[in-house]
Amino acid sequence: MGQYFLLLNIPIFYLGIVVGFSEFIGYFIRYFVGSFIDKFSSFRFLFIYLGYFFNLLSVPLLYFANNFYFILVLMFLERFGKGLRIPPRDAVFSIVSNKCNIESAKIFGIHH
Repeated sequence: MGQYFLLLNIPIFYLGIVVGFSEFIGYFIRYFVGSFIDKFSSFRFLFIYLGYFFNLLSVPLLYFANNFYFILVLMFLERFGKGLRIPPRDAVFSIVSNKCNIESAKIFGIHH
């Protein structure tokens, strides 16, 4: 993102604002999505699909971004999508490890 901001002649100070705000939104959303998924497990895959949809929508559009506000919105959407998909994905990994009698650490270790 740093080189992208320099290419668009946007001050690098704004990079910290964009990335910091986007990361905050992503982690903030994870808390609520994780709580929701714990209560309503039937929506797991819906949240995973929605998360990937937001990423699929926002990342290619960064090519067309030509100002700070458009980049801010797209980075927000990308991190929002990641916040939607991470908790249910981890829940699915946990369920799979329990059903297959594999240690959870091995499943998460292979993923990361």
